[in-house]
Amino acid sequence: AASRQKFPAEEDERDYNNILVFVALGFLGSTVGGSFPLIPTWMGASGGAGAFVFFATWPTAQGDLVRTLGMRIVTLVRVLLDLNQELRLVNKAGA
Repeated sequence: AASRQKFPAEEDERDYNNILVFVALGFLGSTVGGSFPLIPTWMGASGGAGAFVFFATWPTAQGDLVRTLGMRIVTLVRVLLDLNQELRLVNKAGA
C-alpha cells in the first residue's frame, strides 16, 4: 500500500483544530440523536454524539466528509463570534 503524501498546510488550513471539530460534532450528534423517537433522549444524545465523533475518525472519504462538516460548524461559530464582537449585537439587544 502506498503511503499518504503530506501536503503543506495552506493559509486557511493552519488554524484547523481537531479537538474543536470533535466538540462541534459531539454537539451536533447529541442534537440529532436526542430527537429520535421511541428511545430516551439521553440515550439518543449519547449515541449520536459518540457516533458522529467515531465517524470522524475514519480514514476514508466518509470520515473526510464528517470532518468537513465539523470544520464548517467551527467556522460558522467563529464567524458569528467575530460578527458579534464587531457589531456588539448582544449588547444592543439588551442582554
